[in-house]
Amino acid sequence: MSAFGGLGRPDDQRRRHVQPGENLSETENPRAPDRLEAVETTTDGIKLQWTPVESNRLYGYLLERSTAFENTWTSVHSPKPVLRPRITNFTVDKVKPYESYDFCVKSAVTNNEGDLLCSDPGCKLQNVVAKEQYQPYPPRDFKVEDITEESVSLIWKEPLPDDDYDTPISYEYIIEMCDYADGNIHSRWQEYCRTETLQCTVKVTHNGTCRFRVTTHNRDKDISSLRLELGDPQVRITIVEKNGKTLKQIISHWPVARTTVKDLESGSIVFVVSCQVMEGLRELWMNYKLGKLKRVFQDLFTLWASHTSEVSNTDLDLDITIDHEDFHSCL
Repeated sequence: MSAFGGLGRPDDQRRRHVQPGENLSETENPRAPDRLEAVETTTDGIKLQWTPVESNRLYGYLLERSTAFENTWTSVHSPKPVLRPRITNFTVDKVKPYESYDFCVKSAVTNNEGDLLCSDPGCKLQNVVAKEQYQPYPPRDFKVEDITEESVSLIWKEPLPDDDYDTPISYEYIIEMCDYADGNIHSRWQEYCRTETLQCTVKVTHNGTCRFRVTTHNRDKDISSLRLELGDPQVRITIVEKNGKTLKQIISHWPVARTTVKDLESGSIVFVVSCQVMEGLRELWMNYKLGKLKRVFQDLFTLWASHTSEVSNTDLDLDITIDHEDFHSCL
């Protein structure tokens, strides 16, 4: 018996769709299932169920998915070419939490030439969200508004509206905190407070760095969103070459301790710098205010030019800018 359970090897099957008007016998022309529905949805997977097709030539079912309304279909059961005829439900995994998906199930038969014929069109199910019913979306734009030696003020925006409700509902927000240092969590997450507002001031009773996260909680259904954790603060350093030469991307050889260049944005070169600890953030700001960052970037561009020989004049006149509000929001 084949290791593929009688379904044949995937590369042995030549799949094509039955087009309207093709001259096929009634037994060769597959009919799609009448109904496709989502019977269970979570942030980890979506369980689908469809009505069986009664046919003595049914070879199986092809189940595909696409990001909602994009029509970029891919099989959810690869490397299997089809699912067995007895299977009328399937859990789709590897979904992105809160992402919307379309699904399509098609019945499949084989003809005398060994072609795999799939019903076209199939039975579709649109805009299924990878979350539990009534599970709220996480808060948005979670960030630090202000910081003192004794407290940290956090703010966020309300979550996206939930289509499971016909009218807007109110939520409460759960704030948690833990000790954090050197890129590692050093204590258990503890609930700090619950609030219906979009801000919270956390009292800090010790020296050190804390990590925060926020959750949207639906009290009516007693279900919470996934937690949204406040990441390392990021500062954008905008670099403009005054003489108009084209700037090249440079990420390596970043010299400011305890900070990391995370990204390069389009336009004038924008270094997105993540600061793992507050000392690194302060050091970055001090170097900027003292005018030392200009020399840093001139050295970086000179180093790049020495390896490429594409620029003859490496004495660049650079304009370095860090937005004060951008920096302050990271404190």
